[in-house]
This record gives sequence, C-alpha cells and structure tokens, in this order.
Amino acid sequence: MVRCPCLLLAAIAAACGRAGYDPLAGEGDGGGLADASGREGDASVFTAGEAGADTFLASSDRGLNFGGLGVLRTADAPAATILLRFDLGEVAPGAVALAATLTVWTSDGAQDPSGVRIYRVFEDWLEGGESGAPGAASWDDRMPDEPWSGPGCGVGSRDAAARAEVAIDAPATRYQVELPASVVQGWVDQPGSNFGLALVARSGSGIELVSSQAGDMARRPSLAVEWAP
Repeated sequence: MVRCPCLLLAAIAAACGRAGYDPLAGEGDGGGLADASGREGDASVFTAGEAGADTFLASSDRGLNFGGLGVLRTADAPAATILLRFDLGEVAPGAVALAATLTVWTSDGAQDPSGVRIYRVFEDWLEGGESGAPGAASWDDRMPDEPWSGPGCGVGSRDAAARAEVAIDAPATRYQVELPASVVQGWVDQPGSNFGLALVARSGSGIELVSSQAGDMARRPSLAVEWAP
C-alpha cells in the first residue's frame, strides 16, 4: 500500500468530499505548508471528491453496462476493467499539482489478490446507469454506437504503460496509491482531456471495489490533490 506523505490532510479532504483549504492558513503567525521541495510557502489547496463517474467493463458481457452497481470489478480472466473519473472543475487556473492520492475501498466480498495497474484514459466514455443491462459504456462501446479504439478501454483508448500500481488482497480495506502529479496537471491544463483512469488487475479472477453508487459515502472512490496556489 502506498501512503501519501500528507495523509492526514488528504484524509480530511476526502472525508469532506469537496474543495477545502488548510484550516490553519492565515491564522497565528501566518506560517504556511511546505511544498513538495520542503520549502515553506503559502498554504496549499487540497481538493478531493467522490468519483464524478465510475463503472466497469466486462469481456464476458461485452454489450452490458454496470454503471448503476455499488461495486466495481477488475480481473485478468475473464478480463474486466474499472473506469474512474473525477471532477476537478473547482481548481483555480494556473494551480500546480504537487501530489495526488487515489483512495479506494474493497468490498466485503472475497478478493483474489492481485496487483492493479492504473492507466490514464484517452477517450471519453459514459458511466451509464444500468446494473448489467445493454448500454454504454460497455466492453465494446465507450458511448452508444461509438466503439473503444481498444476494446475494454485497451491500449489506444488508454496508456500502454501504467502510471501507478497498487497491490490489493483483502476485503473491506482502504487502499491508497500515489499518482504522478503530472497526470492531474494535464487534466487541469487541458480540461477536455480529463477522461479519467482505468484500473486493470494483473492476474486472478477478480478484485471488487466500492463504487460511487454505494450507500456508505466514506468508502466511495476519492482523489486528494495537493496544490501550489
């Protein structure tokens, strides 16, 4: 499990599920947070939130959409891919991303231990609202009658090389993984390129994560980012 060096503040932001500022900024002696290089400066802005959209794509059900389910599944055999996208619309133009942490929870069900690789997605897609009925996004189509360049959001629709990886092996457990700040920076600099992330299990028959549709809001996927204002 990868732990963010700013775990406490990131956790606070994730729990709030909205943009927020360091509560100590502007008080006392006016001291700020250290930036990624260790220098003292103005208090950084943290933003976090539940996934704006999430679903999974299943090769065994190529035309079906699962955007309405409370879980997200990825597996090597049969292949399944998780898609996550976060809304960064509240980030001020010109902000510089210093660090980013993705937080996910496994469901209460048994997990087949696997490394899960995380890729940046390059094509737009719909979450959909189905629970295993025809619709998009699906393994074949990213939108109605618009196929993925690589089926199942494969290479061509996403990176060829993973941007991060996390080992998942236990039920009802929180996992945090640091993402390259450059990935989030790209979304801020070019908002039209924010098509989110693809999570792909390297092996096994299934990892199951809690989705943004789940009743327990504290266990939904979230993204925490440290910004230099």
